[in-house]
Amino acid sequence: MKVIISLLFSLILLSSCEDSRTGCQDFYASNYDFGAVDACDSCCVFPDFNMDFEFKFDELTYSTDSIYLLLSRDSIQFKSLQIVFSDFRFVESDNEYTIIDTVQFNNMTILNNYLLLRSNRTSSNIGHTNYGADFDQLKFNLGFDNKIQDIDAINSFSEDGQLKIALDSMYVDSLSELRMMEFSFILEDSLRTINFSNEIVEDIVYDVDGIIVPGRDWKLKMTVDFSVLVNDVSSAMTNNEIKDRILDNLLASISVE
Repeated sequence: MKVIISLLFSLILLSSCEDSRTGCQDFYASNYDFGAVDACDSCCVFPDFNMDFEFKFDELTYSTDSIYLLLSRDSIQFKSLQIVFSDFRFVESDNEYTIIDTVQFNNMTILNNYLLLRSNRTSSNIGHTNYGADFDQLKFNLGFDNKIQDIDAINSFSEDGQLKIALDSMYVDSLSELRMMEFSFILEDSLRTINFSNEIVEDIVYDVDGIIVPGRDWKLKMTVDFSVLVNDVSSAMTNNEIKDRILDNLLASISVE
């Protein structure tokens, strides 16, 4: 009899514990708890969206130590490339999904969905998503959002995340200049560094067959082909002429899958 009572008491306690179980009840979270009875307070963790990078020169592997031959017969050696992208959106028919991360900048709440592409990196985290969807287009902007202009706000900004990483690399304090792109290379034994001030280019679109599975980290791959980026560039050109040519070639040099 005592054994039966003890077992019943244990079952009651277990049932009570199950009835009061607290956990993440958001189906799109990585830590979604199917058995949770009560919602937790800010305990949900959402999937990471990452971008992998690949750099190449036509069919050749990219390396900072390699020397390539242009159509002009000039030699070129790529030293570094940095580009800022922002406002990533995943489009399916009439629906658009975006990154959920936000930051406070200059007393405004803005999306923290920036990507600093660097030629010495193989991957970067952009942010988190809280949905599941198929999508067929990726949209994003080139450069910093127009809200990121106030110099005092840039200097005082300290929140962690992708915007901070991009600002640390692309804001030149001594010149009070915000850049969207920097490209350094050796062209016929002459070091050229081309700096692009921030002039946002909106709604760049790439066709992508993508699937976002609820609760799972996911990624895309961005490939930059340097042979396309510097197409029709020659050592006879000035830096300003090269700058214009690179801007004309930029979108064609990038693919996403």
